[in-house]
Amino acid sequence: MRSSRAGDRRAGNHPLLELTIRELAHGGDGVAIVEAKGERRAVFVRGSAPGDVLRASVDFASRPARARIVEIL
Repeated sequence: MRSSRAGDRRAGNHPLLELTIRELAHGGDGVAIVEAKGERRAVFVRGSAPGDVLRASVDFASRPARARIVEIL
C-alpha cells in the first residue's frame, strides 16, 4: 500500500498527494508512508483513521511531515 502523487497540483507550497492511512500514532493522528526525494517519510494526518484514502496537502518541511486533508476519496 504505497501512496502516490495526485497529479502535480499543489495547495500553496505544499504538494497534494493521495495518502492511505496505515495506522494511528500515539497522539491519535493517522500515519501514511510516502516516498519523497528518494526517502520514505511518515506523514501525520489529524482527523484520519486506518484505511482512509485521502487527498491531502503535505508539509515536508516539518519533521515529522504533517498533512491537511483536502478530500476523502
